[in-house]
Amino acid sequence: MRSLLDVLPADFTPLPRVTAREEGLRVARLADRAPSVREWLLRQGDGEGEGAEAAP
Repeated sequence: MRSLLDVLPADFTPLPRVTAREEGLRVARLADRAPSVREWLLRQGDGEGEGAEAAP
């Protein structure tokens, strides 16, 4: 599941830098396929509940 932060927490430790282009592309593809919190919630049960509004 993917969730975006507006503000980094004070104890945030950045991930190490990617050294190879292929490795960076692989990471980017994995991140692009991860569902957002909203998508994940909609996949749970019938899509009803807190934070699961209908798509615009």
